[in-house]
Amino acid sequence: MIIRSNTDYTTLATEMLPAFKEHLRIIYDTEDSSITQYLAGAMDAISIYGDVDIFLSDYEYVYIDGEINNPEPATERLYTTRINISDVLIEDTDATDITADYTVNAAEGYIYPAPALDASVTFKAGYALQANMPPNLVSLVFRYGAHLYENREAINIGEPKFLPDWVLYAMASIWKPRV
Repeated sequence: MIIRSNTDYTTLATEMLPAFKEHLRIIYDTEDSSITQYLAGAMDAISIYGDVDIFLSDYEYVYIDGEINNPEPATERLYTTRINISDVLIEDTDATDITADYTVNAAEGYIYPAPALDASVTFKAGYALQANMPPNLVSLVFRYGAHLYENREAINIGEPKFLPDWVLYAMASIWKPRV
């Protein structure tokens, strides 16, 4: 079972605010808090619909009686179901750090070989800085954030609430299938 905790919803949006305001061609500061909210909302929607971690979050794999759905834990990979993982810590039952015994593929989100039964795995996934994000993801966040900013009304009469098609197509370019 994977447990997500400590999601940082503010740092990345605040760090990206000056570049996002430049994208919107806004030079004044009176709306910074609401613009940051639109930017964070765009990142949240893309995270949910695109199944990609944008906000930096902590994850922990909890092994219950050694059951992790890996038939041969000593040889199989443990897929974290997340990409862009960092700060991986693998501990045995005595809380001894055994991370060096494993290969971590951060980009694809797997650990090889799968940790032995009753080990714990903790890691972070997501982005702490805009500079670490893929450029097409930044572009997508800015474009959708601008859409939210320009369409601030609570309702659009006659139109259902959904992500615009261009957002879905752009998300398809960054989506990676989970194993």
